[in-house]
Amino acid sequence: MAECTYWLDLFTPETWREIAAVNYETSGFREYRKAHAAKVRPDDLFLCYLTGKSRFVGVLEILSRSFWDETPIWKSDPFPVRFKTRLVSRVEEDVGIHLHDVIERSEHARSWSGYIRGSPQRLPKEDGEYIAQRLSEIEQQAIGQPIEPPIHIEVGEEEVIAAQPQATVERTERIHERIQHRLLTLGRDLGFDLWVARNDRGSNHGGERFGDISVKALPISFDETTRRTIELIDVLWLDNNRIEAAFEIESTTSIFSGLLRMGDLLAMQPNIDIPLFIVAPHERRKAVLREIRRPVFASLPSPLAKACRYISFDRLEDELEALGDRTKHLRPTFLDELAERAG
Repeated sequence: MAECTYWLDLFTPETWREIAAVNYETSGFREYRKAHAAKVRPDDLFLCYLTGKSRFVGVLEILSRSFWDETPIWKSDPFPVRFKTRLVSRVEEDVGIHLHDVIERSEHARSWSGYIRGSPQRLPKEDGEYIAQRLSEIEQQAIGQPIEPPIHIEVGEEEVIAAQPQATVERTERIHERIQHRLLTLGRDLGFDLWVARNDRGSNHGGERFGDISVKALPISFDETTRRTIELIDVLWLDNNRIEAAFEIESTTSIFSGLLRMGDLLAMQPNIDIPLFIVAPHERRKAVLREIRRPVFASLPSPLAKACRYISFDRLEDELEALGDRTKHLRPTFLDELAERAG
């Protein structure tokens, strides 16, 4: 690939679908990023990153200097600082390059929490080359044969990659919904309002549809990037304008995906004071604690290991079964007895 500069281009799943509707021929940014956009040149490349998914999913060649245009493309924002672009590579969301994989090999790992706070953002040349090349390889692999998304399975201390049999996917999805419902029911018993991740609103368990027991909008004011991250967290307990606890359930996906959302939240809001919990099977305990302690999370202004704790599925369910209806008389500090700190 020709010598060029690589730039981060942030999308939500919704804005990525909307740019597809114009054949990826225009990419846009907010007005306050105008000075950054002025540094972008034709023949540079945008590396397209999906927030919430935490994956790189496409490469756009830049065909113009920045210009101002408010022609409607995106519903959430005009993104009037625009570029003419051409699609170079695109892969399905679930097989894109996870940020974890980039950070693992990057010589600039400590800087990535800053890079993903806004776009366009210039990226290190070696990281940009890796992302662009890998996306091209994944796209070529996918021609004529769909790529099965991987599942990470714990084997002692190590993780191995295996294909997901349909029965396994269905079983783990049911477990995820059961644990999610447990946390929602517990939060309701404690007197909290509830938030369910936007992409889980159609899920149900025990005859309850999750969207019906969730508030429709977050009552807390954050900047848009922070809000989009928070909206994808599996379960939030809310007390008026405060988040009392946040939970990521990791049963089917790479452990790193939920942690990355927690890390994104702490990077964007370093003074935020919210108890964060990763809820996962007991056999994943060592891997969860190991991931929480990663250097990239330790370098955050508010280290993840100090804010995020681990709860096992078994411990949560055993305690709730033993308590029965008495959960209505608990205090939120009940979680302190269940959760294990990483630091």
